[in-house]
Amino acid sequence: MTTVYNFELGADKPLTNPKDDQLGYASFARHLAESICNMSPVEGLVLAIYGPWGSGKTTLLNFVVHYLQQRPSERPVIVPFNPWWFSGHEDLTRRFFARLQAVLSKEKVVKEDLRKKIADLAELLSEAPLPSSLRWTGKLLGKLASGKHKEVPELKEEIADALRKLKLKILVIIDDIDRLSADEIRQLFRVIKTVADFPYCVYLLAFDKTVAIKALEVQPV
Repeated sequence: MTTVYNFELGADKPLTNPKDDQLGYASFARHLAESICNMSPVEGLVLAIYGPWGSGKTTLLNFVVHYLQQRPSERPVIVPFNPWWFSGHEDLTRRFFARLQAVLSKEKVVKEDLRKKIADLAELLSEAPLPSSLRWTGKLLGKLASGKHKEVPELKEEIADALRKLKLKILVIIDDIDRLSADEIRQLFRVIKTVADFPYCVYLLAFDKTVAIKALEVQPV
């Protein structure tokens, strides 16, 4: 007797259209997109989606983007950034700010002077060594900045003033954080901590909380 087994193979590819939702994420994604559009965080805001690998975090993020793009107005400028694409090859700090510049350069209201200041901030942060913890204050950053540059707190304030005047809502979406090495996770969170208080900016992160906590633990000296 011959037994025949039928297997249906899937590509395990994240979904992009809520119509194909099989995980029950569409409703939450729609409400989250609406909430983001209604936000005007003068001091910035960080949101996080926790879940283990394979739980559909990328699909959820894609649904949020879908609903945002359906809105005729009041939607933020979306800056997608996947650090895993650059893992092990290049400075994540530079890559993050390069992505931010690339997206903002398409916005007519963003002047060249603001883009230059963002580039200067990227240079300062990428040159600074990683601290042993996430206590990355403006005072410490200022000391690490070389004398030929403006200090980071001053440069940050100039960027914040420009964004405050523009009132341009920006949504930075960062996925696959838990695929990075521990050092890269710490580097990325350092960058997020540094820029998280930019006016009208919302950061939406997706990662496995357990992996992130382990990477952020204080390393033995």
